[in-house]
Amino acid sequence: MKVRITDAAWENMLHIGRWIKDRSPARAETVVRELYERCESLGHMPRFFPLLPGRE
Repeated sequence: MKVRITDAAWENMLHIGRWIKDRSPARAETVVRELYERCESLGHMPRFFPLLPGRE
């Protein structure tokens, strides 16, 4: 399955990274990378993460 990360999703991840950078600069980059990797892993294991209620 192919995963497409929307511009809005990228903006959200970058916003999260900036927020974390203000509090823990060393951790900010790794958190954004982990978020990206989790999104990408949906293409390999689409049923690994539970669906949100109402999003079935």
